[in-house]
Amino acid sequence: MSAGISELRGCALNKQDNKILQIYFVFCIVVASIIGFVAVYILKMDLRDNETFKTLFIFCVISGVIIVLLAFYIFKKQGIDVYLPKTMLMLGLFPAASIGFVPIWLHPLLSWLLKIGLAIIAGALATANFYSVHYGGKRLRKQIGLETEEDRREKEREEKARKEKESKGTHE
Repeated sequence: MSAGISELRGCALNKQDNKILQIYFVFCIVVASIIGFVAVYILKMDLRDNETFKTLFIFCVISGVIIVLLAFYIFKKQGIDVYLPKTMLMLGLFPAASIGFVPIWLHPLLSWLLKIGLAIIAGALATANFYSVHYGGKRLRKQIGLETEEDRREKEREEKARKEKESKGTHE
């Protein structure tokens, strides 16, 4: 796990990219607030009813997926490297944390402690799932023999570092 964290630190985003991701996070929170306001105050949804809760949950999931796909397209057009692990993690977690949790936050029968606990557990599971898919996929691609651009760049960086290390060893 520590190798994964150090790799994320190596994926530093520039200030402009960070600013765009912050705007994206605020946008996700605003969309979640609008969905919650419309559901409770305008549509007067009773979330104690299981069918109503499911309907709102499915609507929130669909909204989150649409927002992620739109953000992916917009970020790519803006020149942000959307394939960096840090960017992919933020693309998925921001809508999941805000929009996906609207029905749970609004549910009248759940205590605040349970809602906060569910949010923490879901965030931890989402992050663990991301790491397992990202690094498990990398191992699988190596076994199959498929290489992505990210794999090639990483291999080039490793070779460059190895050559620099060897050249330093011969100069001493």
